[in-house]
Amino acid sequence: MKPFSVLVFILLGCLGTALQAQSTLANDDVPKLVREGLSEEFILNLIDKQGSKLSSDVTYLVKLRNDGVSERIIAAIAWKNPPREPLTSDGLIQLATAQFSEGFLLGLVGQQPPQIATNAATLVELKRAGLSESVIARVVRRSLTPQRVRIPSETVLTFTTQETVNLP
Repeated sequence: MKPFSVLVFILLGCLGTALQAQSTLANDDVPKLVREGLSEEFILNLIDKQGSKLSSDVTYLVKLRNDGVSERIIAAIAWKNPPREPLTSDGLIQLATAQFSEGFLLGLVGQQPPQIATNAATLVELKRAGLSESVIARVVRRSLTPQRVRIPSETVLTFTTQETVNLP
């Protein structure tokens, strides 16, 4: 029995060394970990410690969903590494088609201002794609929220009338 315990200890040490040697998770690692039956908590911990290079662009999030990765794990990836590409109406429709929850979509829209036209035709398209009114309302609010821009006090603004205005 003692040699078996020593063997298990050595194998666990090797596994720990291998995980430490890999400093970041690759995009394809997460579905492999899920398929191999590693617990959600274990994978979430790996994402927290090693997930700084994971992509959270819409196409990858949908791929993860289709590969059977839980929404909780996908959310951890999206929060750890916000998407590099702006959230568009096509992206939201892809996420809705992949059956992401309203809470996930609300969080994603809240995380990054979407670049979505808020005209009636686009809003109807989003509704027909299955997005809830709560998600659509957040899209409208976030799309209409002006982004704050800090202008140094010495800056001179020139308007279309060719007048120059000095800011105090």
